[in-house]
Amino acid sequence: MTTPATGASTRLERQKSKALRWTLAILVAIVVAIGLVLLFLLTQATDNRAMYERNYARLFTLNVVVAVVLLAVISWVAWRLFKRLRQGRFGSRLLVKLAAVFALAGFVPGLLIYVVSYQFVSRSIESWFDVQVATCTSNQLSIERETNW
Repeated sequence: MTTPATGASTRLERQKSKALRWTLAILVAIVVAIGLVLLFLLTQATDNRAMYERNYARLFTLNVVVAVVLLAVISWVAWRLFKRLRQGRFGSRLLVKLAAVFALAGFVPGLLIYVVSYQFVSRSIESWFDVQVATCTSNQLSIERETNW
């Protein structure tokens, strides 16, 4: 049989847990909404360079805010996981292993895509400014100067 004090404490814990879930749900909804707004602005700015230049500072600030919120959420979850591990709670080691696997499953392909795209962009831009192109440009400039004199 439960005592009134025990029943009240479990009720209080359930209320805190419910409030925490609602808070997290609202925060996730806000982050998703901000992400959708950023995606809309990105599609609008791609076609309109003047609009992109006008709103660059706002877009950058909004992206930084979203990144900070995501970093805060990841840090909070990592802190809770570390706390569970130190308390020796059931399944915490398995949870750490699963988190590590999911982190690697996201990080390794992202790193690979970054390296490949960086190499592609840097090499393609270098080919744009080849020596032959520079020679042609300087020849064209000298011809223009001669015809204008």
